[in-house]
Amino acid sequence: YHLVLYKGFQIVSVAHLEFINDHLAALRSLATDEAHKKMGNATFLMQTIEKWLIHQNKTALIMHSNLNAEM
Repeated sequence: YHLVLYKGFQIVSVAHLEFINDHLAALRSLATDEAHKKMGNATFLMQTIEKWLIHQNKTALIMHSNLNAEM
């Protein structure tokens, strides 16, 4: 799944999720546009993802990190 956070028509943050099995999901990437960093956008997107995963009956989320990822 690809999730996109917009402000108006502008893409602010994006996330890529993969469902591994019935109860497990993996966050493959999460990126925020440079001009919108330090504004809470990634936090908002993660909180929304967590709520959505609960509704999808996922009980665990694997998170990978890469500080060099760019949007």
